Amino acid sequence: MSSYPKNYEYKDTVSDYVKLKPGKTRVRVLTDVIVGYEAWESVDGKRHPIRFKTFEEAVADPRAEQIKEFHAFIVWDYEEQMVRLLNVTQKGIQKTIYSQTLDEDWEDLTSYDVVITRVGTTMDDTEYSVVFKLPKPMAKEIKDAFSAVSIKPDEYFNDGRPIVRKEAPQHDSVGDVEDISQEVDPDDVPF
Repeated sequence: MSSYPKNYEYKDTVSDYVKLKPGKTRVRVLTDVIVGYEAWESVDGKRHPIRFKTFEEAVADPRAEQIKEFHAFIVWDYEEQMVRLLNVTQKGIQKTIYSQTLDEDWEDLTSYDVVITRVGTTMDDTEYSVVFKLPKPMAKEIKDAFSAVSIKPDEYFNDGRPIVRKEAPQHDSVGDVEDISQEVDPDDVPF
């Protein structure tokens, strides 16, 4: 008979990407914005993004249809309590955030929180608003979480993940693991 270990706890995995759901999404931007262009293609019946650093690259690619500018932010997501990526293609949000940074008192996005509110559930009735909180020092837990990841912005353009989470420490010695793969007789396996 097989069963789960007594100390096993199921954990939902959380995406590295922030999805703007109805209601408020509060984030703290942690790095410079990643600006580029995005289009979608179908691969094996699934829609898949393709990203480009310049508009010229996007229009030169025959796969690219309905090209949109994106502003991607590496952020601290207060709801999920983790470093994530917020990809913004909505022009209104882009313009509001960019315009805020033109003011010299607000040019450093990493010094304050941003709250994006989504109202509506369909493309026809959805509206967004953006509120900037007063600047304040970054909390220690955010700094610690940010130092526990590596940020590789170019990976976002190469179909990779720009947030690289550090792996669990490895054993110092290979001798800690016993290799029994050579000793298993397939007739002894009960399934």
